Amino acid sequence: MKNPAFAEFLCQIRENGSDMGGMKLKTGVAALAVSMLLFTADAGAAVSHQVTGPEAKASRGFWTAARVAAALKRDPDSALNAASSPDRHPVATHHRPVTVYRPEVGKILAWDRNIGEFSCSGSIIDTRSLRLVLTAGHCVYADGVWARRHIFIPNFKNGRRPFGAYRVKATWVSNAWFNNSFGTRGMNFDIGLLVTRKRWNGSRIGENVGAIPIQTFPRRYGVTDIYGYPGGAMRTRVMRTCRSHTKADWYGGRFFYGPTGLLARCNMAAGSSGGPWVSRYKAEGGGTIGVVDGLTSTGFSQGGRSYLTSPYFGRILVRLIKATEGR
Repeated sequence: MKNPAFAEFLCQIRENGSDMGGMKLKTGVAALAVSMLLFTADAGAAVSHQVTGPEAKASRGFWTAARVAAALKRDPDSALNAASSPDRHPVATHHRPVTVYRPEVGKILAWDRNIGEFSCSGSIIDTRSLRLVLTAGHCVYADGVWARRHIFIPNFKNGRRPFGAYRVKATWVSNAWFNNSFGTRGMNFDIGLLVTRKRWNGSRIGENVGAIPIQTFPRRYGVTDIYGYPGGAMRTRVMRTCRSHTKADWYGGRFFYGPTGLLARCNMAAGSSGGPWVSRYKAEGGGTIGVVDGLTSTGFSQGGRSYLTSPYFGRILVRLIKATEGR
């Protein structure tokens, strides 16, 4: 069977040449050899949690004001939770309130048995079904536990829900993330999808709110606008944005395994996980168009600077979207 990790890695080499993020090709090949020995499962396969009728019924009325307030203080990524603490992260924040809201970006509320209520960010992406919300894999599944009771609130602002709240029919992650969540090789596959339920009249979220095009196999270097809802110690209940130059992030430097992701200088902190990175690309009819080519996965500090990382939108994401839509 063709190994998707190997195909993904070859794609990285074709795009980046022999020097990937400052590491020589021979280093990448050595890491690949170890990775392939451990990567026995089909990394491109998708795994889902289907929300049953009783579970959906139990979720109704779950999100009281007290539970929403608790969720806004926590992110399932402990690194981002730590980054939101002022004494742990003394550098200045680099995000600001948005001046023009993107309704396709919203707040995700969820619960799991390990940490209780938590929040993430997400975006409605323009796919065939017009029902998918893109977020981080750890907002869906982590450490052997599927998160439950997801709702997605487009354009969430200070508790207001201008488009209402969308319940979720199913959640999906790749097999790569399912088997390696928060592991050394898993972070580059930190991608999750929510399949939202239709409204009572049969309308879909993409029709009611809008959807952002998605760019697979994106460029490595450029300017991106990162959107999200950082909470935690920042107590942010409105959409925030951060503009940054992106560059290739070779996980061999910090996580040792995995293809190249994206790196941006920005601090969003807890609650921003899954928020979209929107970059400008040339449109077919001329001009440029904003597309999602990354998402906030985790963050770290180095040399007094704050950084966010994104998984690479390669074959793993392509297969994941196809699986959710039955293609």
